[in-house]
Amino acid sequence: NLAAFSEPKKHTMTYWDAIKVLHKHLLLSDRRSLKWKANTLAKFFYYVLAIIFCGYLGLMAMVFATMAREENTAGYQFVFFILPPLLILDYVIRTGFNQKTILLVRPYLLLPIPKYASVDYLIIREVTRLYNLSWLFFIIPFGLFSGISHQGIGFMIGYTVICYLFFLINGLFFLLTQTLTTRHSICWLLPAGVYTLLTVPPFLTDFLGDKADFYSQLGYNMATHSLPTCAILLLILVLLAFINRKIIFRYVYEEQFNGEKSKANTNLHLTFLEHFHETGEFLKLEVRSIMRNKNIRKAFFMGTLAVIIYSCLIIFNNDVDLNTNSFYLTYSFSIYGVTILSKIMCYEGNYMECLIMQRKSIYQLLLAKYYLYSALQIIPFLVFLPAVFMGRLNFWTLLSYALFATGACYFILFRMAIYNKVAIPLNQSLTGKTRSETPYIHIFVTIGVLLVPLLLIVIGNKLLKMPTATNLVMALIGLFFIATHHLWIARICRKMEKRKYEQLEGFRTSR
Repeated sequence: NLAAFSEPKKHTMTYWDAIKVLHKHLLLSDRRSLKWKANTLAKFFYYVLAIIFCGYLGLMAMVFATMAREENTAGYQFVFFILPPLLILDYVIRTGFNQKTILLVRPYLLLPIPKYASVDYLIIREVTRLYNLSWLFFIIPFGLFSGISHQGIGFMIGYTVICYLFFLINGLFFLLTQTLTTRHSICWLLPAGVYTLLTVPPFLTDFLGDKADFYSQLGYNMATHSLPTCAILLLILVLLAFINRKIIFRYVYEEQFNGEKSKANTNLHLTFLEHFHETGEFLKLEVRSIMRNKNIRKAFFMGTLAVIIYSCLIIFNNDVDLNTNSFYLTYSFSIYGVTILSKIMCYEGNYMECLIMQRKSIYQLLLAKYYLYSALQIIPFLVFLPAVFMGRLNFWTLLSYALFATGACYFILFRMAIYNKVAIPLNQSLTGKTRSETPYIHIFVTIGVLLVPLLLIVIGNKLLKMPTATNLVMALIGLFFIATHHLWIARICRKMEKRKYEQLEGFRTSR
């Protein structure tokens, strides 16, 4: 009997057993997060948004189906013509999610489980996400209302499967690019180049005639030969899964056992900021955060890219009206605040105790943030200047949006410093855990920053009957908050002083 205890039993975990364990652990990880236990109203709001999104996709499908019938175009031809913009929209939506793609990979490399089981689970999870099914609310209604279903059940099933496979391929392509861009920011050129190539053929129609309607002809060939098309798309899906498998495993293995390659970064001394004394030191900290923090740097690059795209849309699109211009300008001048300042104090939550110990340090920090992000408004201002020179925009309109965003919008966003109490890692690695347990007020503040200027413009144009007068009102509102920024920043600091123990508890538990 003693001999039976002297030799421990060898347990071997099969490939599918490892997949099941990873799935169970991920579910438990989600349930243990602060987001699962708190913010019940926010979770309900997310569910409502998901339902609205699915309903919006169905409505969009009926609108496009009506357009296809009015232009006497076959539905399977029209849907492939609009598929590239839909894939771009899908990619943009995925970037807004809280991606935990590589959350559980790194620890499991140390366990005696099949080599690629953990990475394969991430790929399977990406393909089987419920979000992918939401596009069926567009694909199926479009097929029903555009007349595709009248050509037979088999034809309808083939069309549905083909479109759905495109979105699955897009999901794996997103996973690949997100893994690459986490290590190298220049890899953002990959999705930019691919989606640019996808959108080029429709523009060639005007130069090469109707026969150059590339995607319509492609849609016809795919719909009439659905089985070979599905086989090719499945082959592409498997190939992307294989590429993801190799790249993710290699990157995570290097992080776990070799560490990231050291990079010789040139230190910026920023000595000219020393003239601002203590505020200058916090300004140096903010500049280096944008340069070195992966999350902030990514948000800054993506925001700048969006500003450039919106500027090009205004310059090269002749059909842009006043309301569309208002949306582009509002979003462009608010984008740095919405993407970075909405998480204000979340990065500083990692060393909040040190800030509280120093008198007026939080005030100086918020003041430095305001000065830096106000200076960053020069970027969208300069990017939109070519549109002013070409007569697409008015200079005073551009100036009024910049002043309003710097004053009123930043006033709203800086108040998030009172409510944010979840720390975000300063320099998150590839397998770093991301946390997004922010109060539900964050959602309403972000939406308000984007909607309030638009509502003000619409109401102002109807009451004052002059866009110039509306721009003047916006500029005066912005100038008021800019002139009083010392007062409302000091008031925010007093509010934070009253809630400091609650915030400290939140920052400590979320690290």
